[in-house]
Amino acid sequence: AYSEGKNIYISNWTNQLGSMSVYDMSGRKLIELEIPALVERVIPVNLDRGAYVIQLHAGEQQFNTKCIIR
Repeated sequence: AYSEGKNIYISNWTNQLGSMSVYDMSGRKLIELEIPALVERVIPVNLDRGAYVIQLHAGEQQFNTKCIIR
């Protein structure tokens, strides 16, 4: 997962339904979406400029990363 401008780019290359959550730096969940299996998605976001944490889940796998919205 990464961000560019006001978009978040994610991939779910597992065979399982996944989810994406976006949190601000104080831990508030701002976005939660289901992500189908075997896809790449561009997700436009209406977030203020700043740093956010993206959390991805698919089956037993979990991935966390930070992103900057500009």
